[in-house]
Amino acid sequence: PGAPKARIATANIHLNHRHDKKEYIRCFEGLVQRNKSVVTHCMLADAFMRTQEPSKAVEHYQEALKLSPNESDLAGKIGQALVSTHDFAQAIKFYEEAVRKQPGKSALWLSLAELYMKLGKSGDSVRTLNGLQETLGSSDTVEGLMVRSKAQLLTAQLHKSAGAVEEYARVLGEARNTQGKILGRLRGESAELIRGQRRAAATVCSELAAHFESHKNFNEALRFYGEALKHDEKHSDAMVALARLHLDRDELEDARHLCTQMFKHDLQVETATMLLADIMFRSNEFDEAIGYFSQMLDSNNVSYRALEKLILLIRRAGRLADVPRFITRAEKSSARAAMEPGLHYCKGLLARHMRNYQEALLELNQARKDGEWGSKATCVMIDIYLDPDQLGEEANQPSPMNDKVKMAKQLRLELTNVKPVKLMLYEAYEMLMSQHKPTVEASIDKFSKVLDIEKDSVDALLGMSYALRLLKQEPKARNHLKRISKMQYNTDEADELERSYLLLADMYIQSNKNDLAQELCRKCLQYNKSCAKAWEFQGLIFEKEASYADAAQVYEMAWQFDNKRNPSVGFKLAFNYLKAKRFVEAINICTEVLKVQPNFPKIKTEILNKARASLRP
Repeated sequence: PGAPKARIATANIHLNHRHDKKEYIRCFEGLVQRNKSVVTHCMLADAFMRTQEPSKAVEHYQEALKLSPNESDLAGKIGQALVSTHDFAQAIKFYEEAVRKQPGKSALWLSLAELYMKLGKSGDSVRTLNGLQETLGSSDTVEGLMVRSKAQLLTAQLHKSAGAVEEYARVLGEARNTQGKILGRLRGESAELIRGQRRAAATVCSELAAHFESHKNFNEALRFYGEALKHDEKHSDAMVALARLHLDRDELEDARHLCTQMFKHDLQVETATMLLADIMFRSNEFDEAIGYFSQMLDSNNVSYRALEKLILLIRRAGRLADVPRFITRAEKSSARAAMEPGLHYCKGLLARHMRNYQEALLELNQARKDGEWGSKATCVMIDIYLDPDQLGEEANQPSPMNDKVKMAKQLRLELTNVKPVKLMLYEAYEMLMSQHKPTVEASIDKFSKVLDIEKDSVDALLGMSYALRLLKQEPKARNHLKRISKMQYNTDEADELERSYLLLADMYIQSNKNDLAQELCRKCLQYNKSCAKAWEFQGLIFEKEASYADAAQVYEMAWQFDNKRNPSVGFKLAFNYLKAKRFVEAINICTEVLKVQPNFPKIKTEILNKARASLRP
């Protein structure tokens, strides 16, 4: 009896310590040669699965099945091994035969349905699940309920894949009720079984919460994330999502508590650290927040995810000038750093927010082909080419704008692992940016199709508002923007929400509703202190009220956050310095503007010459 145990121990030493797969397998082959039984064949097959040789594993599972045709778990193992070989046709054939012979084996039905789903054969998957339901009948045993719950989750995923969101939510709700029944019947069962079913219930609740969150039903999302954590206090996905939701609702202490719990249970520590840093930024604890990021960036294994988050947070805090030192630190972290796509992406992201668009495109292009960072880099490049702030700027020079739209389209066609809705939005913005009336009208239809899929898509409502404004249908555009302004803020749509507030503020300024415009500007700056356009609009309001000193003060902020690259803002700043009799500052700003654009109209005659004349005795 001791010999097999000794061989197994020896085999594990060969695999885990010597990394010798051949000797590891040889130990189990010896067991089979000494005693050809179901147990030894299964042990050898399991060994082949561990060494990633599923074809050989199938042979020995089948030998075991010949010795014991009624062995309940063998069919499932053979099916899994066949799937591992990527011989999907053979795997399906095997599972179909197995469920015909053993219709009472629910695990086989579920595996077959899941395989069909992974292969995109949703009709066959539904047929298989219906067959399972017929087999189950009205079974109300704990085992039957567990199978029913798994089948409901698979059915829900099929509905989600088909875009049937209401059916998806309904079936998830049924799965939640089924899990509730299971938990009510488990009193007195083993702690391990109860824990497993509580985890399953938490996962169902978390998925239900994510569904409601994606449809902006945040109260229901809060309820179901909370319910998930009652079932399983260590459900990390629910903890992260709930912390983010509290953060978006400015419930900072609730978010902080969840981060503390993640640290306590050692769950998603890097994500928790970034969330805590976000909370600190929101609480104006800038130095402490930067300290947290420093810990993640002070190692040889630099987290570019953390660096990306740092750039976004520091930008929102209005301290972009603090970022370059972290970029330099990342560059010096290793000899290979200069080649890292993650670093190129972060440098491109920073350059974009510093208005160095050419540099941004060059850096992002270096990350474009990478598996991890490629899609993100491509999306940021498209966002630069399709920046709606350019609308109207090149109306008389369509060629440069057309070139940008062509580049955006070319990049869009490269994207593969991006949601179809995102691709539809990019296509609609390409139409919008053409500024050609029939194409702009067509973009509205495209945005409407997105809204049929996601009825509260901020990006689609914003795009439609831009289009309606170009078509001189301002009241309709304003109604869409008012709808957006009433939505709860969320980090995922931060840029689109900011643009919406600014577009509505612009409309209010033009109709002399300055108080409403100021309120929207303050809302922008609450979430992003680097928002140059919000500072600029505030300056415009002060200027209209002839408060030139106040106007100059906020125009100075806009000039700084535009990285002194927006000559029209520089012109406004210099003009208000002139009006406030700050002639030296006016001259200095004029000089800076002329460095950016030497032929900027009227700045010499209307500001620079007058400021110089005012300084002469």
